[in-house]
Amino acid sequence: METPTSDSATSDPADPRIADAVQAARLYYFQDQTMAAIGRDMGVSRSTVSRLITYARTSGLVEIKISTPHGQAPRIEREFSERYGVRAHVVTVPELVGDLERLEKVATFAGRLLASFFDSDMVMGIAWGTTLSEVSKHLAPKRTYNSYVVQLNGAANTRTTGISYASDIIRTIADAYGALPQGFPVPAFFDYPETREQLWRERSIKRVLDMQKRMDLAVFSIGVPGGNVPSHVYTAGYLEPDEAEALRRDGVVGDIATVFFRSDGSYRGIELNERASGPRLDLFEKVARRVCIVAGTAKLPALEGALRGGLITDLIIDDRETEIEGIVAGGLTLRAAVLEAAFLDCGTQVGESLPIDDTSNESAVSRESSAADDEQRHVGHHLELRRGAQGDPVEGAQTRVEPRHVVWPGRWSRDGQLEPPRSTQHRGVLLIRPRLELDAPGHAVGNHRRRPDHPIRNQFDQFVFACHVAVERHGREPERFGHAAHRQSGDAFCVGQFDRGVENLLETEPLLRTPRSRLVQSPGQFNCSRSYLEVSMSGTIPAISVRGLRKRYGDQQVLAGLDLAVPAGSVYALLGANGAGKTTAVRILTTLIPFDGGEVMVAGHSLPGDPQNVRRRISVTGQYAAVDTLLTGFENLTLLGELNHLGRKNSRRRAEELLDQFVLTDFGDKRAGDYSGGMLRRLDIAMSLVARPDVVFLDEPTTGLDPRSRHDMWSIVRGLTASGVTIFLTTQYLDEADELADTVGVLSGGRIVAEGTPDELKRLVPGGHVALQFENLAQLELAAASLPQAHSNAETLTLHIPSDGAVPSIKAILDSIDDPSITVEKFSVHTPDLDDVFFALTGSGQPEIASVR
Repeated sequence: METPTSDSATSDPADPRIADAVQAARLYYFQDQTMAAIGRDMGVSRSTVSRLITYARTSGLVEIKISTPHGQAPRIEREFSERYGVRAHVVTVPELVGDLERLEKVATFAGRLLASFFDSDMVMGIAWGTTLSEVSKHLAPKRTYNSYVVQLNGAANTRTTGISYASDIIRTIADAYGALPQGFPVPAFFDYPETREQLWRERSIKRVLDMQKRMDLAVFSIGVPGGNVPSHVYTAGYLEPDEAEALRRDGVVGDIATVFFRSDGSYRGIELNERASGPRLDLFEKVARRVCIVAGTAKLPALEGALRGGLITDLIIDDRETEIEGIVAGGLTLRAAVLEAAFLDCGTQVGESLPIDDTSNESAVSRESSAADDEQRHVGHHLELRRGAQGDPVEGAQTRVEPRHVVWPGRWSRDGQLEPPRSTQHRGVLLIRPRLELDAPGHAVGNHRRRPDHPIRNQFDQFVFACHVAVERHGREPERFGHAAHRQSGDAFCVGQFDRGVENLLETEPLLRTPRSRLVQSPGQFNCSRSYLEVSMSGTIPAISVRGLRKRYGDQQVLAGLDLAVPAGSVYALLGANGAGKTTAVRILTTLIPFDGGEVMVAGHSLPGDPQNVRRRISVTGQYAAVDTLLTGFENLTLLGELNHLGRKNSRRRAEELLDQFVLTDFGDKRAGDYSGGMLRRLDIAMSLVARPDVVFLDEPTTGLDPRSRHDMWSIVRGLTASGVTIFLTTQYLDEADELADTVGVLSGGRIVAEGTPDELKRLVPGGHVALQFENLAQLELAAASLPQAHSNAETLTLHIPSDGAVPSIKAILDSIDDPSITVEKFSVHTPDLDDVFFALTGSGQPEIASVR
């Protein structure tokens, strides 16, 4: 560990914090003084010392180095190296954290590590996306010279240029290293391969391509369509439905820099790759160092494909140990959206393992059996993928229950643990815990007639399959924990965190609750049939899912069957006239009022069944800042952190992160009452993010702001969605919905009457046209003869041709006048805006907005 001079950092040498930070760091690291003692020496508070030391670390004034002795790397990292020849860095992450926090932990580690990979006279290539956006927030600054950071793939699509989003990532990374940024202002995907080839010949574009070829270091993640933190390419309008279907048919598992590949790492023959702006993977493989950053299990199948294809040299990944073991062993453990687990008669003699593999029940599989034997013996006992409760099996999608996922027969101890058997008569309770990540909420369905299903609250819940047990005690009739009728069936139960023991299972599930005296030293035998775990095959879990929502106030039906689904990591704008039911809908989704009927899931939790967990996963920012103006910005944030049970230390750390993210660091110690309107709104939104919510309800976030502050707020919203946060937006500015929303829903009569992207909704309304202006009247008349549906204006020499503005429509118009004698001087496309859409669909001139109180 060393504390270099300020020249090693990219901070401004005139910044007075640098000298204070260096002094605080030397006292803390070299002289082992406490923060309180340092504060007394420097005449500042302990919290100021804490911020100075944090600044010293994050700005590069302090570098902490850890040297691992040769041959002493963690086991998983060694196995990655032995099997795939990659240098792996496994980031330790607490088991209970969600995917957003898991991504942040990995991004923080990657941001520190990249400084050791990049130096002067080097070119770094960056593939923009959700993960790299998060990494850019945690970089350790380092001064380099004659270095460049180049964007690897375009970001524009039919809905947005993407320039702001991608360039912010590139510029932030370049600034951290004192490098020159080089953007790539082209579409992510071209409509035609020929267009790409022609553009690649342009000198301005060719210069960027040449810089990409000189890359010394490529930094990227892997894009996948599923998961709790969805990849930007799959959620922000880059892929049309037919293109997504074509990728599925081609067996695509993921992409690197918008270039797609299969599970074996192959990428040739995928049509969309011929139109992608990302670098060809055969050229990409020539880059000396290719750093892949991955967090969460959703990307593991694609990661395995990239490893097989030799696309990675360095890997930064979180420590989902069991799932990673599946990759380094050459195959994933379980990856299923719908599974059926069939259990056999489990009676066995003590000393043998459970016969979970053999339908004849003649042999047992020991825990030490080889992988080859397991593969052969698990033929009759597998997990089978099905579509829906009664759907057909998914072809080829089978896996097996592996011995390490079985708790062996034993007895319950007094502290709620399952102990090994002590006699030939004793058995116990069989708990089988499949290792799986659910792709969507659903139900665990058993064949117990009194309890047909058990709700799956969200994809982080862990499940055991509990086989019913017959207990023989004091000569009484066999009974299953006091209920003899149930011993021939099996059920799936949610047990929260299995590794904390079975206490949760025993105390919370009525079917298994029993006096402890009956559990301790009670002999029994196993009898079980089948258990089912059914979930939908919808892919990514919607952040908000509403079906048939109804709400009535007296005789007035406000919501009459509202249906909507908001994908995770997207912006959904709800528009509607006054009295349409927007306010009611938002208040229901935020748990403020009950509803009369329908199904509601928010952040993976159901309403009204689980309102507490919904509240933990959402935040609401109203029209007026909920800021205590007597406190400083830092104090407002730390207070909210402590109210959310983050603890004092974590609350302070989180406050510093948010002040930096929202460009309020220099004002953190000032009273919020002295903030400008734009600063107050930024602080208000920062406060709503303290607890890392999955869903944020923004109610008129830019009301009362000047144009510059409005655009700054738009950038903040885009940054939130890029990090995986879902935004439910209500606004009175239709241009704001047009600019920000991935999906717009128009509410009328208590139902969604239209829903889609802003461009899709505009095409629903007539009035769109293409305007062509000509040199003279003769050319106008000649063109009009080829376009009988056009309206001509002789005064302006203009033709107006009805069109929806889509590329095929425009191409057809231009093809119709493909005459060398006709010269088009001006060409413009006019499409209806959201005002036209709103008026046409609701009959109202101005939308009202839902307000949350």
